Amino acid sequence: MAEKYALEQEVRELKFECDSAVEISSLVKADVEMVMEENQMLENKNEELKSTLEREKGKVQTLEDKIKKLQTTLKKEEEKENKENELVASFKKHQELLRKKNGFRYFSD
Repeated sequence: MAEKYALEQEVRELKFECDSAVEISSLVKADVEMVMEENQMLENKNEELKSTLEREKGKVQTLEDKIKKLQTTLKKEEEKENKENELVASFKKHQELLRKKNGFRYFSD
């Protein structure tokens, strides 16, 4: 009888350990599923951010291209203005030489 009682006690202890292990396993499984869901959400967010980054890079490239075009246009305008200033200076110099040579004014300012 004592042997039977000891065996029944051992069975109860093993059953308790088994139930505890099943409960712990269930909790761990739930934690793993939760972590996997969080990981999926983070991966989705990461993809969204990558997409946004690529769009922003495209916008930056477009703006950089516009800046280059404007700089080129500005440089051409500055060169044109410099040539115009050189022509005006040359014309005034020529006009002054004519005034000195002829002693009177051919052109008005």
